[in-house]
Amino acid sequence: MKETTPIHKRIELPTFCISFGIIILFFIWAQLGENMGDLMKKILGILTHQFGAFYLILGFGCVIFAAWLALGPYNQIKLGKDTDEPMMGMVWSFIIEVKKEAL
Repeated sequence: MKETTPIHKRIELPTFCISFGIIILFFIWAQLGENMGDLMKKILGILTHQFGAFYLILGFGCVIFAAWLALGPYNQIKLGKDTDEPMMGMVWSFIIEVKKEAL
């Protein structure tokens, strides 16, 4: 069943406005600010110095956990009602397009 409610009625306005505002401010700072690159380098340096290998292992662990969820015993859990059909099946052309855009 297709939802016919307009998108502007399904969006929580305060959450959207706050998130959008933060993104716009960050974008403006990135475009106009001269010190953003230095700040990002400092933050990365602090993270890698303080956390070291744990920082890399945590990221790798997240990838392994996602693969385990996708390939393990929980991959057959159906989200939604038992009678619901998927909005779209496994569309390989869509996956290829997304990967191509990421490059």
